[in-house]
Amino acid sequence: MKMTDTTKVIVSIVSTRFGKIRVGESEKGLHEVQFVGKDDDLEGKFCGELAGQVASAIDKLAWDTANFPFYFEGTNCQKDVWNELIRIPIGTTITYTELAKRIGRPKAVRAVANACGRNRIAILVPCHRVVASNGKLGGYSCPLGISMKQRLLEAERNAAQKENLKNYC
Repeated sequence: MKMTDTTKVIVSIVSTRFGKIRVGESEKGLHEVQFVGKDDDLEGKFCGELAGQVASAIDKLAWDTANFPFYFEGTNCQKDVWNELIRIPIGTTITYTELAKRIGRPKAVRAVANACGRNRIAILVPCHRVVASNGKLGGYSCPLGISMKQRLLEAERNAAQKENLKNYC
């Protein structure tokens, strides 16, 4: 992970229902939540304070982003995209075009897509909820790519439907 300052980042590998994730955290907050490949054998070592909380929230598909201190390192445009991603409700998707409009940069669709691809805090900053204008999934930067994006979206839709039914009854 490229850092422009000398912040000490603690990296942990933990398991979730979606696979192993790498969690990078410091006193500034969460720097990274990324899927890792099958060959990573560091699970449970160097476990940081937030890693277990992140894994638990992901497993339950129940996280309140206010509970996690994010540390975004990027351009102003990238930070705008990542902050807007947090506002996309679970179980829903929007297009890259819509995301560009929401951040006040309607012509910056390609820059928005690139910012999604550079998102270092997967799942909690849900770039997987952004799809192409033609309805196709687009890309997803993780070892399992589009198949993981599809899996996350299906799990979230199911969780949102269950929550809606619970609230209806």
